[in-house]
Amino acid sequence: MRIFNSKKELIEASDKDIISFFKEVKFAGKFDTNITNEQKEKYCGKVTDITIGGEINNICPKFIYVPIKYAGITSKGSCEFKCYIKLKLLREKNAYNLQISSIKNLNSTNLKVPIIKSFDLTEESTFKRNLKLKDNLFIGQFTLNRDGSFTIRDIRRSDFSKLILQNGKEQQPIVYHPKNNNIQDGKYYEFSWVLNGARKDEYIYLFKVNESKPFKEISARELINRLHNDIMGYPAGAGQKIVKMLDTLKNQLTASGKEIFIYELLQNANDYPFIENDVPQKVNVEFHITQESLLFMHSGSDFNEKNIAAICSINDKEKTDNKDAIGYKGIGFKTVFLDNNYVYLQTNDFSFRFDKEETKDIVDTPWQILPIWTNYNGF
Repeated sequence: MRIFNSKKELIEASDKDIISFFKEVKFAGKFDTNITNEQKEKYCGKVTDITIGGEINNICPKFIYVPIKYAGITSKGSCEFKCYIKLKLLREKNAYNLQISSIKNLNSTNLKVPIIKSFDLTEESTFKRNLKLKDNLFIGQFTLNRDGSFTIRDIRRSDFSKLILQNGKEQQPIVYHPKNNNIQDGKYYEFSWVLNGARKDEYIYLFKVNESKPFKEISARELINRLHNDIMGYPAGAGQKIVKMLDTLKNQLTASGKEIFIYELLQNANDYPFIENDVPQKVNVEFHITQESLLFMHSGSDFNEKNIAAICSINDKEKTDNKDAIGYKGIGFKTVFLDNNYVYLQTNDFSFRFDKEETKDIVDTPWQILPIWTNYNGF
């Protein structure tokens, strides 16, 4: 079956391909009976928040009315439905008009979780090779939608490295309709995926979440350990290059003086103020000098998972999503290592350090980006 992702593709396709597509494809959405009295003469409600194959694309209408013949069959909540398209309108007027041909509710209890198979195992294998994936696992942040589904964003490999496609763009979000999993809004989870479709020329990949495999919440400590293990697993040659790169970067960033790290700390605090009622609050900072260390504290936002990954990397460009940011948390932060071999961070649930002494006997180890979990009470 040919897969369509836009109305333009439908217009250019043959009638046979279009009919075959709508015969097989299933839409999902949220059914509600809130329609006008006039509309109730023909319909029993409408479906909104529509997705197709777990994704939102140009094929999905903003809403679709449900014929009155389905009254009593469909109740409020998540639903799954099939459609047919009015080909005559599409051909003569380029009008996109769908009509529901079947619909049923999705009950979140007592559902058997099917084993989902990839649409093309060869294509999936090629995708894994080209994107250097070790397994069929992603990590992403699950954000709850109004219809009970989740949008999975910031999709990463199982080692938490950012998944960047061949065109330089991040993997587009995945829409997931949960059945048996107790997912919490805003949390990062590791989950199993299958490739559901691909447009190779445009580097567009569609995925489904495989619920037959377990989910794993990525806690703060789990994230630090994964970043740590990934870096410790670098081949000697790669580690050697990164060590030299970090040394060159440090020298370039501190060319104007060793005190530059003070400004970088202030800049990072300024770039992430605490937000209250959608208004950025003034950031207060404190410096405390002891015999052995310099303590820096500020009242800005806590680091999130993206921030942590950025400072454990080089040129992660994490701040490009923040238009008000001055610099890059992943680069400027490296200036703190000019005359310091031990740096400890405590923010939100994260508590870890960068410690040169810890890996002094292990060659070609970029300790400046190697996080080591450190209990706060043991610091």
